[in-house]
Amino acid sequence: MTHTERRLPWQQHIEDWPASGLSGMAYCQQQSLTYCRFVYWRKVSAAKPTHLP
Repeated sequence: MTHTERRLPWQQHIEDWPASGLSGMAYCQQQSLTYCRFVYWRKVSAAKPTHLP
């Protein structure tokens, strides 16, 4: 599985998270996600554009 393939589901979670109104940790608990992975992918998403030109 490529880095891009791993990023896609996490990107969706990162986009959905603010609308949940939950803290990052509470969102991860609700979605059965690992919080440290969530933080990692949030940083990766902030550092790199999600769409190519």
